[in-house]
Amino acid sequence: MQQLGQTPAYSRQKTIFYDEVKLPALLQGFQESWQAAELASAWQKLKAADTRRVLCHTLKTYFDQNCDLSQTTKMLHIHTNTLRYRLQRVESITDLNINRLESVIQLYFGILTDL
Repeated sequence: MQQLGQTPAYSRQKTIFYDEVKLPALLQGFQESWQAAELASAWQKLKAADTRRVLCHTLKTYFDQNCDLSQTTKMLHIHTNTLRYRLQRVESITDLNINRLESVIQLYFGILTDL
Protein backbone atom coordinates (compact mmCIF):
# COMPACT_ATOMS: atom_id res chain seq x y z
CA MET A 1 0.00 0.00 0.00
CA GLN A 2 1.38 3.40 -1.01
CA GLN A 3 1.66 5.99 1.73
CA LEU A 4 0.65 9.56 1.18
CA GLY A 5 3.46 11.68 -0.29
CA GLN A 6 5.39 8.74 -1.77
CA THR A 7 5.88 8.39 -5.50
CA PRO A 8 4.95 4.98 -6.93
CA ALA A 9 7.97 3.03 -8.24
CA TYR A 10 6.60 2.85 -11.76
CA SER A 11 6.46 6.65 -12.07
CA ARG A 12 10.22 6.94 -11.44
CA GLN A 13 11.09 4.67 -14.36
CA LYS A 14 12.19 6.26 -17.61
CA THR A 15 9.95 5.59 -20.57
CA ILE A 16 11.87 4.34 -23.58
CA PHE A 17 10.29 4.53 -27.00
CA TYR A 18 10.93 1.88 -29.63
CA ASP A 19 11.88 4.52 -32.22
CA GLU A 20 14.71 5.68 -29.94
CA VAL A 21 16.29 2.22 -29.71
CA LYS A 22 15.06 0.56 -32.88
CA LEU A 23 18.41 -0.60 -34.22
CA PRO A 24 19.74 -2.07 -30.95
CA ALA A 25 16.37 -3.76 -30.38
CA LEU A 26 16.37 -5.32 -33.85
CA LEU A 27 19.96 -6.52 -33.45
CA GLN A 28 19.30 -8.12 -30.05
CA GLY A 29 18.94 -11.70 -31.34
CA PHE A 30 21.78 -11.29 -33.83
CA GLN A 31 24.44 -10.49 -31.22
CA GLU A 32 25.46 -14.09 -30.53
CA SER A 33 26.10 -15.08 -34.15
CA TRP A 34 29.49 -15.45 -35.83
CA GLN A 35 28.45 -12.75 -38.29
CA ALA A 36 27.92 -10.30 -35.44
CA ALA A 37 31.32 -11.19 -33.98
CA GLU A 38 32.92 -10.57 -37.37
CA LEU A 39 31.21 -7.20 -37.78
CA ALA A 40 32.15 -6.15 -34.24
CA SER A 41 35.79 -7.27 -34.51
CA ALA A 42 37.07 -3.79 -35.44
CA TRP A 43 35.44 -2.28 -32.36
CA GLN A 44 36.87 -5.06 -30.18
CA LYS A 45 40.31 -4.44 -31.67
CA LEU A 46 40.00 -0.74 -30.85
CA LYS A 47 38.90 -1.46 -27.28
CA ALA A 48 41.85 -3.78 -26.75
CA ALA A 49 44.32 -1.15 -27.97
CA ASP A 50 42.68 1.82 -26.23
CA THR A 51 43.40 1.08 -22.57
CA ARG A 52 42.39 4.57 -21.39
CA ARG A 53 39.20 4.49 -23.54
CA VAL A 54 39.92 7.96 -24.97
CA LEU A 55 39.55 6.79 -28.57
CA CYS A 56 36.46 4.73 -27.78
CA HIS A 57 34.80 7.68 -26.06
CA THR A 58 35.79 9.97 -28.92
CA LEU A 59 34.34 7.61 -31.52
CA LYS A 60 31.08 7.16 -29.59
CA THR A 61 30.72 10.93 -29.27
CA TYR A 62 31.52 11.36 -32.97
CA PHE A 63 28.72 8.93 -33.85
CA ASP A 64 26.34 10.52 -31.32
CA GLN A 65 26.95 13.82 -33.12
CA ASN A 66 26.17 12.22 -36.51
CA CYS A 67 29.83 12.31 -37.57
CA ASP A 68 29.88 16.12 -37.36
CA LEU A 69 33.42 17.26 -36.55
CA SER A 70 32.38 20.66 -35.23
CA GLN A 71 29.70 19.31 -32.89
CA THR A 72 32.00 16.54 -31.68
CA THR A 73 34.80 18.97 -30.82
CA LYS A 74 32.32 21.10 -28.86
CA MET A 75 31.03 18.10 -26.94
CA LEU A 76 34.53 16.85 -26.13
CA HIS A 77 36.00 20.34 -25.55
CA ILE A 78 38.91 19.60 -27.89
CA HIS A 79 40.44 21.25 -30.97
CA THR A 80 39.43 20.02 -34.43
CA ASN A 81 42.98 18.84 -35.11
CA THR A 82 42.88 16.75 -31.93
CA LEU A 83 39.69 15.08 -33.14
CA ARG A 84 41.18 14.43 -36.55
CA TYR A 85 44.27 12.91 -34.93
CA ARG A 86 42.15 10.64 -32.74
CA LEU A 87 40.07 9.50 -35.71
CA GLN A 88 43.27 8.76 -37.63
CA ARG A 89 44.43 6.67 -34.66
CA VAL A 90 41.11 4.77 -34.80
CA GLU A 91 41.74 4.14 -38.49
CA SER A 92 45.29 2.92 -37.94
CA ILE A 93 44.27 0.56 -35.12
CA THR A 94 41.21 -0.88 -36.88
CA ASP A 95 42.55 -0.81 -40.46
CA LEU A 96 39.32 0.92 -41.50
CA ASN A 97 38.64 4.21 -43.28
CA ILE A 98 36.35 6.37 -41.13
CA ASN A 99 35.16 8.16 -44.30
CA ARG A 100 33.74 4.98 -45.82
CA LEU A 101 30.19 4.06 -44.92
CA GLU A 102 31.04 0.36 -44.64
CA SER A 103 33.73 1.13 -42.07
CA VAL A 104 31.45 3.41 -40.08
CA ILE A 105 28.76 0.71 -40.05
CA GLN A 106 31.22 -1.88 -38.75
CA LEU A 107 32.39 0.37 -35.94
CA TYR A 108 28.88 1.51 -35.06
CA PHE A 109 27.64 -2.07 -35.06
CA GLY A 110 30.44 -3.00 -32.69
CA ILE A 111 29.40 -0.25 -30.31
CA LEU A 112 25.73 -1.28 -30.45
CA THR A 113 26.46 -4.93 -29.75
CA ASP A 114 28.84 -4.09 -26.91
CA LEU A 115 26.16 -2.64 -24.64
